[in-house]
Amino acid sequence: MKRFSRLTVFSLLVLLTVGMFSAVTAQESASGVGRIAYIDSGYNLHIWDAATQQDRPVTTDAIVTQNAARIYQYPTWATDGRLAYFASTFDSTGNGMLEVYIASGTGEAGTVRYSSETEAITYAYWSPGPCAAGENCRQLAALLSDSQAGAFVVRLIADGGAEQPIQTAGTGAPFYFGWSSDGERMVWHRNNASVEVFDVRQGEVTATLSTSPGLFAAPSFAPDGSALFVGRDGEIDQLRIAAADGTESSYPLDGRAGATFAWSPDGTRIAFAAPAGRISVIDTATGAVIAQSPEDEQPFAYFWSPDGRKIAYLTVLTTAAPDAPAPIPNSGLSAKRRPPAQDSFNGIVWNVLDLEAQTVAQSPAFFPTREFVYLLSYFDQFALSHRVWSPDSRAITYSRFDDGQRAEVMVWDISADQPFALAEGVFSVWSFDE
Repeated sequence: MKRFSRLTVFSLLVLLTVGMFSAVTAQESASGVGRIAYIDSGYNLHIWDAATQQDRPVTTDAIVTQNAARIYQYPTWATDGRLAYFASTFDSTGNGMLEVYIASGTGEAGTVRYSSETEAITYAYWSPGPCAAGENCRQLAALLSDSQAGAFVVRLIADGGAEQPIQTAGTGAPFYFGWSSDGERMVWHRNNASVEVFDVRQGEVTATLSTSPGLFAAPSFAPDGSALFVGRDGEIDQLRIAAADGTESSYPLDGRAGATFAWSPDGTRIAFAAPAGRISVIDTATGAVIAQSPEDEQPFAYFWSPDGRKIAYLTVLTTAAPDAPAPIPNSGLSAKRRPPAQDSFNGIVWNVLDLEAQTVAQSPAFFPTREFVYLLSYFDQFALSHRVWSPDSRAITYSRFDDGQRAEVMVWDISADQPFALAEGVFSVWSFDE
């Protein structure tokens, strides 16, 4: 098994023993469709069905002691309803094991499709389309940290095919990627040096779009696969979109280097935000700005609703609110793209921008769990693969600490003033299907 340093294992155990509580009773969600996969406070995986209000434990063997730990992490839904999840096991000698499970997504336990003694899970993203083995086959792209290679490696894990092979796609550090809607191509942004198109069936890079990419992180195809986002040019301050034939369109932007971007579900618009800047939504055909978040806000993560009518984004609360919980020690956002430094951090707030009505609904302030902070740190990558929105665009899920410092999975019906606690837990994500 992989040898980890004793300090690393001890630090992990200290982190994981914070807030171990039993599950609470779920309340009825205003959204009656979809399922939520969540990691409870004991680090087991559950699936909650919004239509039936049933909560089913998928795993029961997670454990965290002073000498060993087995935890489940980062459930990842496919668009057809199957579910991947990851088990990480450590012992007191520094040995570790990663196991990749794939399940039907209805509540039954999954089966191990891949395991490693030298790799750790960083991120995973299901292909939206079938693989070469047929309609019932999907591929999971798992971004793994390889201690031997000293880099990230992408493993393509097929589920549903006759042979269920494991394909090594590529390596790099950093490594961001997106799928085409048909599942036949991936776009890579790796090593801060290149943007490439990888043909999954050929198993090779077939095009290099830029050897000097814009200042951005996660690349992504348009929903119809006809174009892909290749970043923002830091020198001439432009948004660059590449078409399938290799031509590029450029639009002027009012922002700074390092902006983030997200396609709308129908591909007709792109939302972008520069660091410490507002969110702007542009028409991809004309480049015209058609909506913006309020000027005095500084969003640090944002997510399109599935119906494309709303954008949920997070801002920092810097003035004490009557319902804000007491600050949680060491719960600040020490993330790659953390919110701007503030004199008084009183939590974060969900804001939902209605693009048609040009109105903003706001949630109560909360302190996020460490697992949710990780998703927010790389939100432009996670927004491609993990849904915070319910399939009907009515509710949002997230995880927070309550005022007793217990970790809770929350559901917020955006038409209501208050969210409700679904269960005690550290991470949650909605399914794509209803």
